[in-house]
This record gives sequence, structure tokens and C-alpha cells, in this order.
Amino acid sequence: MVKMTISSNVDSSDDELDGPVEQTPLAISWVKVDAEHKVGITALPGCICYGQRRSLRCDVDHLRDLGVKDSFVLCTFAELRSFKVRNLLWDLDEVRVNVHHTPVDPESELSVDNFVRILDELEESVRSGRPTVVHCLCGYGRSSVLVALLILRLNSHLTAETAIAVVRDYHGPGAICTVRQYNFVKEFRQRIERLVPNKPSEAGLVPAGAAALREPVAAAAVAAAAAAASPPVQAASVAAAAAAVMTGAVL
Repeated sequence: MVKMTISSNVDSSDDELDGPVEQTPLAISWVKVDAEHKVGITALPGCICYGQRRSLRCDVDHLRDLGVKDSFVLCTFAELRSFKVRNLLWDLDEVRVNVHHTPVDPESELSVDNFVRILDELEESVRSGRPTVVHCLCGYGRSSVLVALLILRLNSHLTAETAIAVVRDYHGPGAICTVRQYNFVKEFRQRIERLVPNKPSEAGLVPAGAAALREPVAAAAVAAAAAAASPPVQAASVAAAAAAVMTGAVL
């Protein structure tokens, strides 16, 4: 976990608004990642972009009021400055939210090593029972990829296609929105095996209590077959199969 201390004289987004501020609560998609745990996906709190002008203070207070204990911020410092939330890490820390600043550069190649390190922290937060949320810019790219990888790690029998479908079912069809992201999730286990050929895949380790999740494997196979017949960005059939997985108490 990286705790950030930022000078209190750095302005937050509220001080840079020229127009009306969006006051609706920050939307959170609580994705069920295994039989017992959920992780929230949100857009960047307080973000000023794409026509949105959110209040950083309102969004941070909303997370505090919901009892969020851990926040994983995947945006780089350059993004935080660009989208007028330079004070985000400080403000989260101020309301006693544990800040994990684990940046993933949107312009760089996705790194297996980096995501494994983030997954280690995220799994520890989730297994400790701390309400946890993940943010990137819009929540549909890096955050959704991370949550799909967590589903794979916690459910060794599920396919990557099913994990993607589950995230899309909870967070919307735009989640994991590029071919590059889709392929990264799909190939993640194989890439880890190539890095550590003599050890089981990090994403395939069977967690404690996972035996209870093994029975509905047939539903996962249906989802995988549906994904094979559809392009990555057109996964309506996969999402439908994911619904069957969830009703079978897999996720």
C-alpha cells in the first residue's frame, strides 16, 4: 500500500470549477468477485472531463459515508493533474480511506508484473473484509481489467471470457473496452505461466473455501463457448451466460 502525503495548499477540483457541479452520488458498480466478496468500480472521483464537472469533496464524502476502507487509484499523477483532482489522494487519506496509489499508464503496454503486484494488494484488502473500490478515469478500462483478473485469481475454474462477462454484467457492456484489454485478460494466466514455468499460475491458485464454487463449472463452459463465437467487443451472448453463472452461486 502506498500512502500519499500531498501538500495541503494544492487545490482540489472544487476550486477550479467554472460551471455547475454534478451533485449526484458517485456511481459504484459492486462486482461480486467470488461467493463472499465484492469490489466496487467507479469513475475517478471529482473528475472534470468529457463534459462532467464533479465535486471531489462530495465524491470523497460519499465514499466515506458508504464505509469504504480501501481505494485503489490506477491513474497516474499526470492524469490526476490533467483532470483536476491533484488532491484526491490527500482527501481520501483525510477521511481515513487507505489509499493504494498503483498507477497504470494508459499509454503503455499492460504489464503482467505490475498487475500481479496490484492484485496482491487488492486480494489482501478484499479477503480482510474491507469495503474496497477501484478507480481509473471512467472505470471501463484499467479498473475493469483489474477486477476481471481478481475474479480469475479467486475462481481457478472460471475462464477469462466468463470473468469478462461478469464484469460487463455488473458494470455495463462497455467494460474492458478495447481488444488489447480483452486479450490481456484472456492471456493473463498463460503469461504468468511463461514467467514462472515451474509454479502454478498466480491467477489460478485455488483459494480457501473455493471448493464450494466448483459445482457450476458447466455454466462457465457455456460462457466460454459463447465468447468463442463472438468478437471481443460484442459480448452480449457472454453476458447472458454470465447471468447463468451468477444464479448458480458461482459469483
